[in-house]
Formats: sequence, C-alpha cells, structure tokens
Amino acid sequence: LTARSLPAVQSDERLQPLLNHLSHSYTGQDYSTQGNVGKISLDQIDLLSTKSFPPCMRQLHKALRENHHLRHGGRMQYGLFLKGIGLTLEQ
Repeated sequence: LTARSLPAVQSDERLQPLLNHLSHSYTGQDYSTQGNVGKISLDQIDLLSTKSFPPCMRQLHKALRENHHLRHGGRMQYGLFLKGIGLTLEQ
C-alpha cells in the first residue's frame, strides 16, 4: 500500500523538503554529549551491580566474583561496559 502511494507523495511539492532531509534528521536523544555524568570508583562497582547494572552485566559481574574468570566474549563486553560507565583503563 505504501509503495503504491509513494509516487503521489513524492510529487507533492509541500512534502519534498521533508522527504529530502528525512534521512539526515534524527529526533531521538543526543548521546554524544555527556550530561549528568558522575565519577564512579572501583569501590562502588559491587553496590552498583546489584542496583543499577542491566541484567546481562549483573550476571557477568556475579560470575566474575564467584569464579574469578570470564570467557573472552564476556570479558570484552564487561570491560566495554565498565569503560562506558566511566571507569578508566587503569581501574
């Protein structure tokens, strides 16, 4: 139905500017700026893991604490997550 009505929509001069710039517009939240970013220390990780981590990262943190080991994929994901929440490479 949309494919059949597309030629009529494309020929409408009022919609041309909107259609031309549709692929370049983004109406979602801008994640490139870091607002409300606080300092997270290594000491806070255990507390944050129970309250604020997403379930997948909570499970990885729990497995790391219990087994003192994560497989390669888990290490990569967990490391990138910790970097994303503000821990430095040294921490």
